Amino acid sequence: FCPISGKVDQEILSRLEGGYSVPYDEDMDDEEYYDNECFWEMAIFTEADDFFTTKPPVLMIYDAEAGDPGIAGTIINLDEDTIELKIDNLMTDKEYYPSGWQIDTLSNTIELSYKETEDALELTNHGKTFTFVKYSEN
Repeated sequence: FCPISGKVDQEILSRLEGGYSVPYDEDMDDEEYYDNECFWEMAIFTEADDFFTTKPPVLMIYDAEAGDPGIAGTIINLDEDTIELKIDNLMTDKEYYPSGWQIDTLSNTIELSYKETEDALELTNHGKTFTFVKYSEN
């Protein structure tokens, strides 16, 4: 399901689909990844789910500890460096998502630039970057 035909690159979407967590290393400083009282995790999925009100394809960032959604939306634009979400108001807490990011309140969207690395996805909005490591199948 693609809400606006031709704006979501399906090849990129299939490459990005899956679950992501904050980088983890026993030597890391947890505080580096603790933001807005959360450890953020992320999921990108293309199949509908009875629990979620958001229409796929979906990008959702949520609190890894409590499971509370921070931000979720339908991916309406996806190209080689940009992901744009139409915010799902029922699955987004507009006071509780990655700090420094800004939702465009007029269009109810958020535009994220992204960079893929070998095992991670770096998402940036308004100069603030968060890194998410893709869950391994192993």
